[in-house]
Amino acid sequence: MRKRVLPILALLLSAAPPARAAGFATAVLDAGEDTVRAVRARDLTGDGRPEIVAFADGPRGGAVHVFPATGGGALAVLRPAEAGCRDVFYAFAAKTRPDGPAEIVVVDLAKGVAAFALEAAEGGAAAGHRFGAPRVLAEAPALPFPPDPSRLTVLDAEVDLDGDGVEECVLPGADGYRIIASGRAPRHLPLPVPPALEYSAHRSLLLAFAIPRLKPLDLDGDGRTDLAGGLPGEIHVFAQGPDGAFAASRLPFPALAPRPPDEERASAALEDVDGDGKADLLLTQTPARVGLFERFTSQHSLFLGPALFDADGSGRLATPASSFKVDGLSVNPALFDFDGDGDRDLVVTSLGVDMQSRLMKRVMADYMVFRYDAEARGFERQPLFRVSRPFPIAQLEANSTAPVCFLSGDFDGDGARDLLDTADGGHITILAGTSDTGFLSADRYGFRQEIFRARAEVGNDVRIGDLDGDGADDLLAWRGGLVYLVRSQR
Repeated sequence: MRKRVLPILALLLSAAPPARAAGFATAVLDAGEDTVRAVRARDLTGDGRPEIVAFADGPRGGAVHVFPATGGGALAVLRPAEAGCRDVFYAFAAKTRPDGPAEIVVVDLAKGVAAFALEAAEGGAAAGHRFGAPRVLAEAPALPFPPDPSRLTVLDAEVDLDGDGVEECVLPGADGYRIIASGRAPRHLPLPVPPALEYSAHRSLLLAFAIPRLKPLDLDGDGRTDLAGGLPGEIHVFAQGPDGAFAASRLPFPALAPRPPDEERASAALEDVDGDGKADLLLTQTPARVGLFERFTSQHSLFLGPALFDADGSGRLATPASSFKVDGLSVNPALFDFDGDGDRDLVVTSLGVDMQSRLMKRVMADYMVFRYDAEARGFERQPLFRVSRPFPIAQLEANSTAPVCFLSGDFDGDGARDLLDTADGGHITILAGTSDTGFLSADRYGFRQEIFRARAEVGNDVRIGDLDGDGADDLLAWRGGLVYLVRSQR
């Protein structure tokens, strides 16, 4: 069926008005019978240009499809089970050797942490590419539950912790984390208080809520990369010292709202919001039991830089630099630099639920962007813009998250940030920014000229980056077995 639909999708992607879409080239990359779960852009061939890496699963188990960044058929397909890795738990791409490009890394229950390099077939690159035999980096860490061989859990586990150009792999396990580096003994980072783990078929939810996925950031501004991740009600921090060792700590979230703690759900986001080189913390507190409240109010509190903790050594959070409330039930808050000033702005999806009938059959969502105000050390109280749309209630019931919907990047290469809308009535739309007002017109809520529009249903996650080195951002989005590539043409 997909083979018959594919030409239609490709035609639709190229069917934007010629005057507006002349600066973009589009392509549809097909993973065949596999379903794409995540897409990354990494240089696997060593030519200095990234390839498009699609992690997928399907009737033949997990698979990794590698496409050229210019579009076209797959350069190679890796099926770990056919290479002897039949119990794969995690998969990602990492540069594990100083003298080679990035590789596909999998964590297999039996073989351990194994790296697959993309190689030119006999006869050179013109003859095609293939994946070599797995190179074992370390034993597999103790896992929280048995792997599901039909699915790949894709991580962003790679990070260069010591600045040597080689990426270490930070892998969550049942009792903490393992830092894996080629040629070195693995290092163990134990959790301060190991959480009680329960088996869940939805592994991404278990990893998100039972074991935090650590992200690299400089928490204290000392120039060294720390690791931190949030759990419901607390945050785990591994601070790197001068000797490269990590000190673990845990920080409980304070109660932000006047309701009892068991009626609140707090989520954390760690980013450098104000551009000072230190990680900042955004806490969002929402009702945990929706049926208790006729009106919903979500509270957002921002803790900045060195003021994250009280100076008395108690380990408690300091007073937030900024705190404000949003009417509605906020889900999936995210931080992005929308206006190109170097500070992170806040995007909030606020759900207005009609509780009079007690039936959540129709939910409207307000997608809002609040700009960071450096002078006030907080987010502006009025949204930069607001758009109301029906919200897919089936998605809320499935995983309580909302589409991010709005993202930004410099897609036309003019130095100003443009607005990307991935949920515009089944379309992908790019609206051009200007040098004086960012991507909005002078009336603050209006959009500038539409420079790209194509019909494509995509998921929540997209990738934005300069794939071809022309100074303008490109777009990767996906749904099902198809990856949509939108490249700038300068």
